[in-house]
Amino acid sequence: MQIEASQLPWLVLHLVPGMSGPRLCRLLEIRGTADALLHCSPSELITLGWSMDLAQRTVLAMRDPWGQLPELKAIANWAARPGNRLLTPTDDDYPAVLQKILPDPPPVLYLRGDSALLHQPHLAVVGSRKPSAANRRLTHDWCRELAAAGLIISSGLAKGIDAAAHRGTLAASGQTLAVLGSGLDNVYPTSHVGLVDDILASGGAILSELPPDTPPYAGNFPKRNRLVAALAEAVLVVEAAQRSGSLITARLAAEYGREVLALPGHPHEEGSQGTNRLIQDGAMLVDQWHNVADLFGHLEVAAAKPADQALTDFQARVFKAIGTLPTALETLSVTLDCPPEQLYEPLLELEISGLVGSQGGSYVRLRGP
Repeated sequence: MQIEASQLPWLVLHLVPGMSGPRLCRLLEIRGTADALLHCSPSELITLGWSMDLAQRTVLAMRDPWGQLPELKAIANWAARPGNRLLTPTDDDYPAVLQKILPDPPPVLYLRGDSALLHQPHLAVVGSRKPSAANRRLTHDWCRELAAAGLIISSGLAKGIDAAAHRGTLAASGQTLAVLGSGLDNVYPTSHVGLVDDILASGGAILSELPPDTPPYAGNFPKRNRLVAALAEAVLVVEAAQRSGSLITARLAAEYGREVLALPGHPHEEGSQGTNRLIQDGAMLVDQWHNVADLFGHLEVAAAKPADQALTDFQARVFKAIGTLPTALETLSVTLDCPPEQLYEPLLELEISGLVGSQGGSYVRLRGP
């Protein structure tokens, strides 16, 4: 694509150093559209609370964008490459929800892939970059089941829970949206370049509000999180410590009127402290993927649930005794009134079937009621 004349004012506001979301929102509130900058003088912008330096730089850039903004040529070259798109609020594919609920909607979005994902109901799945093996597996399996039912899954392309959510969706040949905290030409982490290729090949999309070559600076990720929260119908937090970006996403989702879901965990596990706190604060407790599916009425969920697959009577008893919190082998032995060695074979079979995961000598339920 080429940069359209209607997009230029938004790109100017996007690229002029010192332009903040509140300043942009105030300008649009008073003037209605970025095009109004074509007719503004520095003194008029100063009356809106802008500094003289910023007002002068903005007016000069509006009058001569190609001369004043050297980054503009690089962005134009990026936009001319097949599959790359710029979205500004003047474009039909720009998600209107961002302007409705964000105090600082991005003046420009960079997109590769299917833009329809920005407008369809979907679930955001977030969590720890270093999750337990059980929660990583649970995230993968839940997202696979939800994607198979027709749900779009989004996340932030980070290691851990984010990657498991994307990969679980791909395992069901589903569509997933990755929102980056870096430029689209600077995928972070670099080990996920192949994952991005798989996302695009499956009909998914990657999105950023940052110029394509922007590195993954730490300050970019909270901004990324607000886009994840705003675009989704609901946000599921699988695992999070008391201080984590996932909790920022959950807090923003609640502020934006989105449903917040959380997986409970053992109170002594650091990765469970954040999700347990969310539940205390009113987040919806979910311990099976059907809890999530019930929020999305358009899904085609099969009548037979995963745990309904053929199990022996003893396997079914063992499975019933395992919860979503880690359950020790010794606890299962007492609950089922049998020696631990009698549990090895049924537990292994439940693991192989994907119903149960092991975690440090304990077992957790991954699927089923």
